[in-house]
Amino acid sequence: MALPKAVRFGVLLLVLCFTLDRPGFRQSASIFFEELRDATSSMLFAREKREILTNFTEYDFQLVITFSDLESLQEILKNISFPISTNNTVEITSIETTTVCSPNITGYQCTCEQNFAWSYNNCITYGVCDTIIGDKCGCIKDIPADGQFCQLNSSEIVTTPSPTYEIDLVLEIRIPVSGYTPDQLDVFREALRNETFLIPISKFVNIIELNLTTVCYPNSIYGLQCQCESGLAWPCDVCNSNTSCSSQICTCIYGLPSNDKFCQPIRSNATCPTPPAPVDIDVEIVLRIPTSTVPSNIFDYFRYYLRTITYPIIVSQSVAIKEVSFTTACNPNSDYGLQCQCENGFAWPCDMCNSNNSCSNQTCTCLIGLPSNDKFCQPVTSNTTCSTLPAPVDIDVEIVLRIPTSTVPSNIFDYFRYYLRTITYPIIVSQSVAIKEVSFTTACNPNSDYGLQCQCENGFAWPCDMCNSNNSCSNQTCMCLIGLPSNDKFCQPITSNTTCSTLPAPVDIDVEIVLRIPTSTVPSNIFDYFRYYLRTITYPIIVSQSVAIKEVSFTTACNPNSDYGLQCQCENGFAWPCDMCNSNNSCSNQTCTCLIGLPSNDKFCQPITSNTTCSTLPAPVDIDVEIVVRIPTSTVPSNIFDYFRLYLRTITYPITVSPSLAIKEVSFTTACYPNSDYGLQCQCENGFAWPCDMCNSNNSCSNQTCTCLIGLPSNDKFCQPVTNVTICEPTPTPSTVIPTTPTPTTKVTTINSTTTPPIAPGPQVISGKITMEMPFDSSFNDKDNIVYKTIYNATEQECTKHVSKDCKVKDLIFSEGSTIANYDLSVTSTTPPTNTQIQLTQDGILTQVASKYPVSILSKDQMDVDKNQFYVGDPLTVTCRLPSLLDLANTFFVLWTHNGNKIAEVRSLLNGTSTYTFTKFLTYNDGNYECKVTFGAGSTFRQTVELKSKPAPLINAQPDRETLRCADRKILTCSVNSDFTVTLISPDGVDLKTATYEYTAPSECVEGNVVQFTCISQPKESKKAITLVLTRKNKFDCTDPLYGNALVGAMAVADCETNKEGQKTAVCMADGQYGDKQDKCVLKVIVALLDRSEVLTELSIPVFLEDLRNATAANKKDITESPATIIAVVKIFENVANASLFFKIKINDNSTRNFLESAGLLTIDGARNSWAFLNYNDTRNTTEDILLRKSSSSAFLNVFENLTAFISPGSINIYTDFILLNKTTLTNPFNTELNSSVEIEIPEAGGENKLITIIIFASMYNVLPGRDEVNTSSNRVHGRVALVRPEVKISNISLTFDIINYTNDTLGQPKCVFWDFNLFEGLGGWSDNGCSLVYYENETVSCNCNHTTSFSILMSPNSPRSLILDYITYIGVGISMACLVICLIIEAIIWRKINKNATSYLRHVSIVNIAVSLLIADIWFIIGAAISDADIKNPPACTAATFFIHFFYLALFFWMLASGLLLLYRTLSVFEGGLSKMSMLIIGFCLGYGAPLIIATITIAATAPSDQYIRENVVCWLNWDGSKALLAFVIPALSIVVINLIILIVVLYKILRRRVGGNAAQAGEKHVLVVIARSLAVLTPFFGLTWGLGVGTMVSPQNIGIHIAFAFFNSLQGFFILVFGTLLDNKVLSALTIKSLTSQGRTGSTSAGTSSSGLGKLFRRMRGDRGSRSGYHVSSTGQSGFTDSLNT
Repeated sequence: MALPKAVRFGVLLLVLCFTLDRPGFRQSASIFFEELRDATSSMLFAREKREILTNFTEYDFQLVITFSDLESLQEILKNISFPISTNNTVEITSIETTTVCSPNITGYQCTCEQNFAWSYNNCITYGVCDTIIGDKCGCIKDIPADGQFCQLNSSEIVTTPSPTYEIDLVLEIRIPVSGYTPDQLDVFREALRNETFLIPISKFVNIIELNLTTVCYPNSIYGLQCQCESGLAWPCDVCNSNTSCSSQICTCIYGLPSNDKFCQPIRSNATCPTPPAPVDIDVEIVLRIPTSTVPSNIFDYFRYYLRTITYPIIVSQSVAIKEVSFTTACNPNSDYGLQCQCENGFAWPCDMCNSNNSCSNQTCTCLIGLPSNDKFCQPVTSNTTCSTLPAPVDIDVEIVLRIPTSTVPSNIFDYFRYYLRTITYPIIVSQSVAIKEVSFTTACNPNSDYGLQCQCENGFAWPCDMCNSNNSCSNQTCMCLIGLPSNDKFCQPITSNTTCSTLPAPVDIDVEIVLRIPTSTVPSNIFDYFRYYLRTITYPIIVSQSVAIKEVSFTTACNPNSDYGLQCQCENGFAWPCDMCNSNNSCSNQTCTCLIGLPSNDKFCQPITSNTTCSTLPAPVDIDVEIVVRIPTSTVPSNIFDYFRLYLRTITYPITVSPSLAIKEVSFTTACYPNSDYGLQCQCENGFAWPCDMCNSNNSCSNQTCTCLIGLPSNDKFCQPVTNVTICEPTPTPSTVIPTTPTPTTKVTTINSTTTPPIAPGPQVISGKITMEMPFDSSFNDKDNIVYKTIYNATEQECTKHVSKDCKVKDLIFSEGSTIANYDLSVTSTTPPTNTQIQLTQDGILTQVASKYPVSILSKDQMDVDKNQFYVGDPLTVTCRLPSLLDLANTFFVLWTHNGNKIAEVRSLLNGTSTYTFTKFLTYNDGNYECKVTFGAGSTFRQTVELKSKPAPLINAQPDRETLRCADRKILTCSVNSDFTVTLISPDGVDLKTATYEYTAPSECVEGNVVQFTCISQPKESKKAITLVLTRKNKFDCTDPLYGNALVGAMAVADCETNKEGQKTAVCMADGQYGDKQDKCVLKVIVALLDRSEVLTELSIPVFLEDLRNATAANKKDITESPATIIAVVKIFENVANASLFFKIKINDNSTRNFLESAGLLTIDGARNSWAFLNYNDTRNTTEDILLRKSSSSAFLNVFENLTAFISPGSINIYTDFILLNKTTLTNPFNTELNSSVEIEIPEAGGENKLITIIIFASMYNVLPGRDEVNTSSNRVHGRVALVRPEVKISNISLTFDIINYTNDTLGQPKCVFWDFNLFEGLGGWSDNGCSLVYYENETVSCNCNHTTSFSILMSPNSPRSLILDYITYIGVGISMACLVICLIIEAIIWRKINKNATSYLRHVSIVNIAVSLLIADIWFIIGAAISDADIKNPPACTAATFFIHFFYLALFFWMLASGLLLLYRTLSVFEGGLSKMSMLIIGFCLGYGAPLIIATITIAATAPSDQYIRENVVCWLNWDGSKALLAFVIPALSIVVINLIILIVVLYKILRRRVGGNAAQAGEKHVLVVIARSLAVLTPFFGLTWGLGVGTMVSPQNIGIHIAFAFFNSLQGFFILVFGTLLDNKVLSALTIKSLTSQGRTGSTSAGTSSSGLGKLFRRMRGDRGSRSGYHVSSTGQSGFTDSLNT
């Protein structure tokens, strides 16, 4: 019957399709299908429940329909709900279109619908019109003749996209005001901007865009005020009513539009018409406020509020408030009821003040009572000035205040004075009385001796007759009295008192104070501190009424002296008498200011004005001493003489040897070199020669001046100054020689000229002198000498040119002293030459001579400085200007020096000037600067200037930042160093004209409001802020003497120590303590070096590095204990590196050593805590701007990465205490061992002659953190850090490190790494990319890498190595495995006895699977341990072992869960029946093995691709430090333990409540449940404790006790399963005692076994054992599994 009905349904479908193909019938067909679907649905839901079909037959029908509207058919089919039941036995499960054939030019083209395709044969037979994919196609070129159509394609090769429709939906969200915060809307907008579309909602629906169009806020007048978002608006007609709150474009309305139409895109709306011009309307508002409900200063609040309002205020679309003016204020008045006062700019008409109700004059601004016509004040411009009232009369009133001292602070007078200064006068008392002024005249303080001591205020005093007794405590003006005057007469203005008679002149008394201070208790610069302190004292210091300290002078300072005990030095302006220095104890001359030891009479230095200058000591006698230095050539470089000359030039003379002996000068005269022909060849230095008679033999190698000899003279007579030796006989053909290479002397030519103005007409003489830097020769006075002629012609030419044509050279004489040319010019003109002419003549002569001979010109003018007064930190430019007359066409170069040290060289001039610019002038830059320009024939022009900076203002503000309660007071103080003044600026920008100010917070302040005062210094402007945060809270959350008061979350600021700059910050935490403390204080000496490092030049780097080394060595402890100072030093190193790379210079070996010694101090153990703090901050500040993130430790290492670029180009080997640098030739192969702790081997170096630089850091583990690519927290650097930088690319390098165990941990898991500066977005970290571990043995780690950079090894604290632990582990696991095997054997023996009860059967199935899982897990555990301990690691095998260990340990726990669930199910089950034994068996296996398999598979799939599945160094267990894969075992295992414990509690509760009794089956059932409960009660806590200890080994890996306990309990798991799972069951023991089984028992077992085998039987048993759904069912066969009485 079913088949014909299905056919009839298909025919019906054909008829419907034919109907749909006719126009006009589609709508009715759709209605028909809807009714059919509804009717079918109602039939389906109304039908009574029936049995589920156990078997059924499916039929496929193919219907061919000729139809033109495919989309309508598909839409109808899509809307039909399947299945459609035709009767109780037949239903239609689906109707799908498979094939669409449409005619074309050649015939037909048949296309398969979605999820269907043509077979390969059809594709080949009829031809394809698309592509054949996977032996299938989606389109063929004809209709198959055999009637076959498209078949189902599971791979969905050919898909036709469904049509897409866009639907606009309006979502309206209403948010309660009480749950809304102002920032939620911004958060919503930001979320929309950040959302990525498309968002799938279902299979067919996606959100492609989501826009916020309209936001409506609550409005007290209209209910809502709606605002369009940017780019959206309403149509203009929506705003044509009174609801609009915007113009032009309708973007704001009051209330929601009636049609609920929200904003639309603005492009669809035209600009709205302009509204009509507004009309001003004045409205008077009278407010009457009860005085009891408002504070007394309500008017001040009202005025302040009106000032804060922004106008206009929109009331409606057509009404706006343009301005609100406060005109009249009326206060209650006890006499008149009300007193009304006009505000500024307002008044009443004068006629309203002509009665007695007026309380003001001129302008009627005050009335007693309210005007009768209720007319309030009007703008004052409309009123004329009222008639003048009578002139006021001044009345003096004395007010005496007596205040108990116990009730007021000690500075009460300061408060009182301050309060009086704040009063604004006059103070109106009544209509006719006003207080004009209140003056504080007299202040009386308690005095323990006299009762009271009264003091007049400034500008006040008593009459002199009141001070003639002994009660006076002042002089001249009687301003201080002991006690109160008897007539109670207080101080009067001082103008009414004449100056009192002069008291006796004070007598000066000198008092000597001697301080003896142990040197061990004070710093070395104690005298500087003492001098500084004395300079800060303000004199006089009043000691008593008649005694005052007028001055304290520091006269004598005595320092310990290792030779004499003490050496005493007078301060500036002090000295001893001369007779005290006539012995050998003097260490000074002229003025006796230094003595060895203390004078015997303890007489200290006296003012130098009382001592005459000591008698001049005998004139010093010069003694020439010859020193001969013989140096083996093999021990010195070839340029040793250059070093020697350079060293002599750097010496400063005189060098004091003793009080009577000093070295005046050391001259290098003679240099003798080895000569292969003659033994020695001796050469005189410049300016020295031998006598001519020593060169007349063949031993001379020079002429004219005897300056070179072959061999050493026989009399050992060395070269003498050339001026003492005559010129040797000239060569036969004399010629004039112009020296082209001037002799370098330090002689400076000064041009001295004298001009004698003529008294009467006659010859005039112009005299001058030129000193040339060339050896003097008497032949220069020969008129035929070229030098004579040159200077003669120059003088005559310049004189003729500038003075007169009759000018002649009168005299020209050359003399010694280098070479000095003295000339006299005679001018016969009757007109005397002017000074200008004379100067031009002399300058012209100098210019000509300088172009041919070396002349040194010292400018009389100083160099130009662009600031007359400058401070430290200011930019500064110094300009050297050359006279325009000098010929600079042949300029060689300009040399700039600072205190004699070369700082810059310039090869050219710009417009006759050379400049030197300081971007930031430092104290270090103070000193003498010289600009030396070399030009012409070696001539020089020198100009100097002395630069002295003033210290920059250093402002100290107290407090820096503090929290202040409302109405509290705080004294604000600014101070600055000397030479500056400082003043406070209020938050409003008003100069308070004081450095100390008492601020009172408003009593009604706003919570969290910030008030900021500013300290500003003058004349050099510098600023520092004082920040006060106001609070309404009565109690501060944090209070600290250093950081002050603050609330939770607020940051507090504190000052640094005196020797540091910067600030300290801390954040107030919820526990009431300051946390997150940041010490940003840097040593001042390092700050100064940091400033210098920013302006380094090529010439200043060597000096700077030496200063840096000295500073770091002297302040080692302070630097290493200050993280902020370490950051500054690292920045200094970066600046040095950058400057060296910028100038492309190579620093010498000495500078490199200074660099390494300074840097090495940052790596010592004392710096470890500071680096740990910095590294912690680096990783914590990851939320900051990524571009600003930088690691200090990474930056420090990076400096050395760049070091190789600017050290000496040749080989170098420098050993310091903490850093070793070796630059050597890269051999092939290369092998070296450095510092006995690092061995480097490069098998193939490329064969080129290149260098390799190796830097070994002895303790860089104090600097670099152990973070690696997976950010492991337990790793540490436990080896030297080796930086390898070859000049060629190396792809194979081996490094061997000795392990350094500075943490005293048990170390393991070594990892070969290099520092990757790019890790963690530039933060830096260790990476093992390209590096591998070769071996780890005997505390040595060998690594191999395929690149070069900074290498080291990471190690982590390992599980403690112990033989006891190994024995317990392996012996325990062996015992456990043996117990598990015994357990399985016992279960196999008794298996047939436990089959007759389902609960007992399933319990033993669980026990067997628990035992099997643990046994296999233990086997894989042993395999994994062998792989881990192997010398050759096998990661794939280790991964496989880990997977199986993980899987079977999880299976163990999940089978325990299955046992617990079985126990719970059987305990809570009231009746027999329910799940069959087979059903529960399937559930058990799915839970016992399915869940572990899923967890283990997901874990390995998620972590293995990133090599984070197993532990580091191929340890075969789940990873913890990297991926936390171990949680995939810990969480399920411990969760199951908790679940089973809960099950046990429920079961025990149920068993104890259940009554005793029942049939035998129930008794057996109960016995089994008790056995299961007992097993779980023991095994669950045992396993929980065991793996809880396993978690403990992760938390405390060094605790040997936890490891031993874990190994012990882990090894007992098999034993406990055997005992508590099997042996303690008395039914099992009974079964074991039976020697043989009966035939009936064997048959039953066979039957049971047969019934549980075979897949087909399995499904039949599931159907057959399902039982009745009505409830009560008891099977009479043994296969039911629930009624056997023999239960185990």
